[in-house]
Amino acid sequence: MGDAFTAMGSMSGRGARIGVLAVVLAPVPSLALAAEIATPLQRLADAWRGGGAPLSLAVLAIAVGLVVFGIGAIVYARRGGARRRAVKPLTGSDADRYRDFSASAADWFWEVDERLRITLVIVAPDVVDSALSEADIGRSFAELGLGDVPPANLADLEARFGRREPFRDLAFSRAGGAGETRLFALSGKPVIGLDGVFRGYRGAGRDVAEAARREREQDAARRHAEEASEAKTAFIATVSHELRSPLNAIIGFSEVMGREVLGPLGSPKYVGYAHDISIAGQHMLSLVNDILDMAKLESGQQALEEIEIDVVRTVEDSIAVVRQRAERARQTIDARLAVAPKIRADARAVRQMLINLLTNAIKFTPEGGKITVETALAAGGGGLLIKVTDTGMGIAADDLKRLGKPFVQLRPGRQLADGAGLGLAITRFLAELHGGALTIESTPGRGTTATLTLPAARVVTQPPAARTA
Repeated sequence: MGDAFTAMGSMSGRGARIGVLAVVLAPVPSLALAAEIATPLQRLADAWRGGGAPLSLAVLAIAVGLVVFGIGAIVYARRGGARRRAVKPLTGSDADRYRDFSASAADWFWEVDERLRITLVIVAPDVVDSALSEADIGRSFAELGLGDVPPANLADLEARFGRREPFRDLAFSRAGGAGETRLFALSGKPVIGLDGVFRGYRGAGRDVAEAARREREQDAARRHAEEASEAKTAFIATVSHELRSPLNAIIGFSEVMGREVLGPLGSPKYVGYAHDISIAGQHMLSLVNDILDMAKLESGQQALEEIEIDVVRTVEDSIAVVRQRAERARQTIDARLAVAPKIRADARAVRQMLINLLTNAIKFTPEGGKITVETALAAGGGGLLIKVTDTGMGIAADDLKRLGKPFVQLRPGRQLADGAGLGLAITRFLAELHGGALTIESTPGRGTTATLTLPAARVVTQPPAARTA
């Protein structure tokens, strides 16, 4: 043994030490264990190389390394066994396992030979009546009397067979023995032998009659819903249109009577009544117009008549429409038009959006409040922003989620607000029709800001950069 140590000690250089460590540590299963063993062995190798350590130290180092290695091997074996036990498969043969997997994946399986003749049909145990059975063995799919279920067809199946292409879920129909029609889907892939020769096809099939029935029911329900929506829209449009004519007459005649154009009415009260009739008629006409607009937008019949319009003039005209109502509530409207580009849009639609936002601000702002209209360019050239800010009651976070939906009204105090709850919904629709958006931010008790965004593509002339807000 001393000769062996002498021979090992005669090995010099780092290569010898690495060789010894590699031989000893080769079977070690982990880096941590290898590090524990490597330390004494490295010292042993240094002792051999330098000759400065006694033989007993070398023997002790080898003994320690072997003990550590033995403990590590036992621990590793136990851990490995525990992992193997944790992932132990279910009981049963491989054949049973594959049979269960197959039964869950398809209703039946088939094979054809190189002449495309059916050679094998295996039906899942729980399938009572399959579209393909052992009685079809020896026949080709072309001889089964299959019916096409678009987009699949028998000619396509034969073409795929000819090109040796795999296919998946090609649907066909086949008449059953009792006269019923079965719907099923075929999937298959070519089988190529080790010699590269085509051997046939192997695949699966599944009944899709129930899925097809559900799809037909869903299509019918969808069509019914669309027809009902169209009927509702047509009804609303017809009724609203029929209401417009008498309302215009009521408004016109009540104004004539209120002004006593054709002579005194005989009592001052009649003048007041005529004024009330006119106000009520105008309110009703406004509701009818909103409903008509909403019906057009929902049905996709609203077309934009785009022209080049001046933003400043449009904002000023919109403010003029609502100014009298704001003054009655002792509210002020301040216009801060930092940018004033021209845009290409539907002038009536833009004016309607602004009037709706201003009307809402007036409605939810108490007497003595302030309303501000601002224009700005979105950061990064993202389009034009028109902001309408009020100092009103504000809107709670839960109500903000509902705001902008048709016929949704909020309660300023204890009373319902005037209108049908369509103003913001129409504004949102019109903004999106222009490729823009309507966003609303609010803090209860401090006020609300409604921002109308129009895309950069609609800005015809850009104002100087210095005026960007």
